[in-house]
Amino acid sequence: MINIKALRIIFMLLVVAAPQLAGAQTLEISVPGYAAEVGIHAAAGSATDIAVIALHGKRGGRKNKHNLAFAKKLSQAGYTVYTPQMPWDGYTATLETAYEFLDGLIEHIAADNKRVIIAGHSQGATLGNLYTTSRTPHAAVVGNIILAPGHILHRSFKIQEATARSVMKAKKLIKEGKGAERTRLRDLNQGQDFGIKAVPEFYITYFDLGIHPNFVSLLSKITLPTLWVDGEDDDLSHRMGYATMFRSFVPKTETNRYVVVPGDHVGMWENAHAPVLEWLPLL
Repeated sequence: MINIKALRIIFMLLVVAAPQLAGAQTLEISVPGYAAEVGIHAAAGSATDIAVIALHGKRGGRKNKHNLAFAKKLSQAGYTVYTPQMPWDGYTATLETAYEFLDGLIEHIAADNKRVIIAGHSQGATLGNLYTTSRTPHAAVVGNIILAPGHILHRSFKIQEATARSVMKAKKLIKEGKGAERTRLRDLNQGQDFGIKAVPEFYITYFDLGIHPNFVSLLSKITLPTLWVDGEDDDLSHRMGYATMFRSFVPKTETNRYVVVPGDHVGMWENAHAPVLEWLPLL
């Protein structure tokens, strides 16, 4: 059995060991099973007491130009923004380890008396929201921003179809004791099926319907203030019915809002800062 208290101590020790020099632009967060770089976009002028963690999507990682542009616009408005490299870019750790990594990063941020907002795009939006609904998030998290969610596994038959054989293959390898060996598997991004090399034990946590949390069913469990932003030209949003999904399942509160901005699935990221900056002062 995992000793949660001991793990938290490990998080704190490893985070304290991360670079903390004045003006540093990155730090490293390490938890058992995963270590990665985190970009720091310092707030311009007088910083607010809110920090934003910007989670990238399926491909491109934390240095995706749209992610960096989003972080820059928020930092210019007084919010410190952190851009972590998450393991769903290549499936280099389990989803639970990804959440433990977020716990470690938030522990670091909270040590500076900051409140934390999780703001993810595409797969990062879906998994960021699941961090706050499928488990108990770190106490410093006070809000959630969903930007053009993607990889909604239980609702996307295209993802299920594209990866079904790979899920079966991964399960077979795990049963044979080969679950820790990288192998060729499949993924789907914006309708494009492509091959990857990944560890079966990690891969299934993102693709097995019986393991991966159900984003849609957990929308009704949202308790944190939530802003959902979609692109008006995002085919995925129209096809999946995100506006209806929000109205049907997300609890109705003054701080739970749905907004549409110009742009397609990726392009909207460049315009998402506007409603975000209007919403953040409500918290």
